[in-house]
Amino acid sequence: RGIIEAGNFRQGEGEVRTLDPVPEYRAELSRRITLGPRRLRVVVDAGNGTARLLDRLLRKPGDWLGANLVIVAAANVFASAIATLLAERTGYHYAVPAAGALLTVIVIVFGEFTPKILATAHPEAAALGSARIYRVLVFLVRPLLTVTNGMAYGLLRVFGAVKRAPA
Repeated sequence: RGIIEAGNFRQGEGEVRTLDPVPEYRAELSRRITLGPRRLRVVVDAGNGTARLLDRLLRKPGDWLGANLVIVAAANVFASAIATLLAERTGYHYAVPAAGALLTVIVIVFGEFTPKILATAHPEAAALGSARIYRVLVFLVRPLLTVTNGMAYGLLRVFGAVKRAPA
C-alpha cells in the first residue's frame, strides 16, 4: 500500500480503486438462494402467516445469513472447547485429536451436508419450517451481529479495503 500511495513504481501503468466486496457478495448469495418464487408467492397471497414471515426474511438476506454465520461459528467454537475438555479428562494420549476428528465428522455430516441436502430436496418445506426459528435467531443475534460487522468493517478500513460500512 505504501508503494502505491508514494507512487514509487518501477515500471508500468495502473490505477488505484477502492472496492467494497460486501454488496456484491450479498447479491451473489441472494442469486444463489432460490425458493421457487411463484409457488411461494401463491402461499404468501393466500394468507399463510409463516410464508409472509419468510417473505420478510428473504427481503433482508444479510440479516439471516449473518445470524446463521454467527451462530454456527459460536456453536463450532463451543463444541470444540467442550470436546477438548472431555477428551482431556479421559487421560488418554490420543483422546484430544480423536475428539477433534470425530467432532469434524459430526459437524460436516449433521451441520453442513444433511441440512443442505434436505433443503435441496424439499426447499419450500425447509424454508417455511425454519422461518419462525430464523426470526427468533435474527432477533437474538442482531446485537452481536451489529458489533461483529462493525469490527469487520473497522478492520477493513484500517487496511484501506473499504471507506465506511454500508448504511
